[in-house]
Amino acid sequence: MLPAVILRALSQAKFGLGVGATISLGDVSLQGFVFAGLYLAHVVVLVAITCGPLKVPSSFASLPILYGAMPWTLSSAPWMPLLTCTLLVCVTWFRRWRQLEDSTTLSWHKTMAAQARQRTLWWRGRWQRRAAKATAGGAASLRIAALLATQPSALVTTISVVALIIYMVIKPGFMDAYGASWFWAYVAAALAAKPSPIPLARVMLLPLGAERTRIGQIMGTVWMRDSAMRLALGISVGLIVHTFCWWLEWPAFLRTPLFAGDDAITQLLWIPMAHSVGLCGIALSAVLLASASPRWLQNPSFLSAISIVEVFCFAVVGMAFKWALNELIAATNGRDVAHITFAIVNGAMLPACAWCFNRALRYQWVTANLAAISAAMQTGSVRLQKALSTT
Repeated sequence: MLPAVILRALSQAKFGLGVGATISLGDVSLQGFVFAGLYLAHVVVLVAITCGPLKVPSSFASLPILYGAMPWTLSSAPWMPLLTCTLLVCVTWFRRWRQLEDSTTLSWHKTMAAQARQRTLWWRGRWQRRAAKATAGGAASLRIAALLATQPSALVTTISVVALIIYMVIKPGFMDAYGASWFWAYVAAALAAKPSPIPLARVMLLPLGAERTRIGQIMGTVWMRDSAMRLALGISVGLIVHTFCWWLEWPAFLRTPLFAGDDAITQLLWIPMAHSVGLCGIALSAVLLASASPRWLQNPSFLSAISIVEVFCFAVVGMAFKWALNELIAATNGRDVAHITFAIVNGAMLPACAWCFNRALRYQWVTANLAAISAAMQTGSVRLQKALSTT
C-alpha cells in the first residue's frame, strides 16, 4: 500500500513539462499523500464489497482497480471505480436472476418476482373496479378495456425502459438540428409502444353491440396504458441520470457545443422536456397505427413486425414534416430551437397524422372478425413465450 500511495501522490503532482523536469517526494504535500491513501483505500473497499458480499466474480475486479490506478484526466475520473462496481453488480444480479427464474428453490429473486406479479394484479384489479363503477358516457368501453388488460413481458419492458433511459441521458440537445439523429427517438418510442397480445377471448361472449365499432379504440387504450407505464419510468429515471451525468461532466461531450443548451436550465429542463413530449407523441402515433385496421391484426406476425414498420414509416414522415416546417417557418431551422422543432413535429404533427389515418380506417371495425383476431393474438402470445423462454 505504501509504494502505491507514493506513486499515486506523485502522479497527481504538477511539475514541469521539459525533458529534464524532475519531481521528488518533497514536491508533494502531506495532504496529497493522505488524499492518495484515502482514495486507494476507498477503491480497496469497493472491490472487497463488490467481490465479497455482492458476489461479483473476482475475475472482474481488475476493472475498478484499473480505473482507480489510472491518472485523472477528467473531473469525473474519481467516480469511475464506483460506477464500474455498480454496473458489475447490476449485470451479475440480473444474470443470476434470469438463471434462477425457473428454479423451484425459493429465493429472494422469486420472492421479488412474485411481489411484482402481485403488484401488477393489484393495479389491474383496481383498474377493473374503477371501470365497473363507471356510469358516465363510454363506461362500457372502460369495462371492456379493463377486462382486456394485458400481461406485458418483463423482458420487453426492461429493454424498452433501458433504451429510454439511455436516450434521455445522451440524446436531448445532442445534434438535434440534424434530422437523421431523430431515428434513435423513433426506435426508443417504438420499443416503449410495442403492443402485447390482447386476450380478446375474455369479451367474446359479451353483448358488444354498439361497442364493436370501438374495439380498435379500446385495444389502443390498453396498449397505451402499457406504453405510458414504460414511458413514465424510462423518462423519469433518464432525467435524473441525465442531470447526474451533467453534474459529473461525464460523458465529457455533455458540455460540448454540439448541445444546444446555452445555460443549465435549458440543458437540464427545457430540452429534456421537449424530447419527453416528442417521445410520448411518437408512442401515441405507434399505438394509433397498430390499432387502425382489424385486417392487420388477423396476422399472427403483425405484433412482432409492426414496431420495425413504424420506425421506418415515422422516420420518413417525420423528416417530411420537419422539412415542411422549416420551409414554412424559417425560425424553426435554427440550432437553438431544434428541440422545439422536435417537439412540434413528433409531439403534435405526427400524432395528428396517425389519428387521421386511424380515423379513416375505423369503419373496418364494423365487420371485424374478432374470432380471427383472437386466434392471431393467441398464436402471437405462444410465439412470444417460446422466444422469451429460449433467451
